[in-house]
Amino acid sequence: MSKDIYNNSQNKYYVYAWYKPDGTPVYIGKGCGKRAYRKSKWDVQILASNLSEEVAYAFEKLLIDKLGKKWDNTGILANIAEGGKGGNHHCSEETKQKISESLMGKPAPKPEGFSEKMRDISIKMKRNLYTKDTWGHRKGCVAENRGDRSYDIDEMKALREKGYTYKQIQDHIGCGYNTVRRYLSK
Repeated sequence: MSKDIYNNSQNKYYVYAWYKPDGTPVYIGKGCGKRAYRKSKWDVQILASNLSEEVAYAFEKLLIDKLGKKWDNTGILANIAEGGKGGNHHCSEETKQKISESLMGKPAPKPEGFSEKMRDISIKMKRNLYTKDTWGHRKGCVAENRGDRSYDIDEMKALREKGYTYKQIQDHIGCGYNTVRRYLSK
């Protein structure tokens, strides 16, 4: 192939994917320049390059359709949009400006079903709050009264004198490492 194909300003686009460390795709996008690398927490792979904008949009849309989106329970991707060329691309610049001004200060519209999905996720996260490492307790160990955490300090001291480590005391009593450290450093 000649270099003109690669230097053609019309073929500056690419389609990329962000991957989790286990190799699962998280997001599919179209870009040019350094767009694919703007988030460093994901592994990046360029799936196709030297594409025209139209071809890049079509390929992006095809991949999103095949892999599906999490929020609408059709697949695994974090993408919210369908991919491809969306929005007001058929409008004149004047119309785009009017639309932009009318939306100024308003939140972006969300896809259908998005709010319900986010509410469900929020409820699940709140439900998991009591099983995470909180308030110095191990996972799954929640004190009935969070304000009063009276532990048997004498028992902690006795275990420490027997040569137990803070971790062993934590496991024996059922409290967090910092709780043991706090009571034994007094």
